[in-house]
Amino acid sequence: MGFLSKLFSSGGNNSEPVAKPKDFLECLSIVRAWSSRAAIDPDFDMNDRSLNIALNTPVTCPYCNAHYAFGQAVHFSGASMEVQCPSCKTKPRQGYQNSN
Repeated sequence: MGFLSKLFSSGGNNSEPVAKPKDFLECLSIVRAWSSRAAIDPDFDMNDRSLNIALNTPVTCPYCNAHYAFGQAVHFSGASMEVQCPSCKTKPRQGYQNSN
């Protein structure tokens, strides 16, 4: 019954720990997941804690080895986003291909 108390509680649980992403790819996956949810649900929370942590995480570009905060590479247009390295201007591929 614990899930019912979470659904109907009057206050949000802001103390829930959020793991800090370790690298560029983890930040990219968090931002892409947020963008996917925001495209489906226009009332999605723009102040998502894991998104803000990912945007402030220092990363290294996998293409040119430049160091920057991941948020410097992300450009939002409404709920859609684009990632482009501020140094080398490289954009990661939009889709992942699974060889299986």
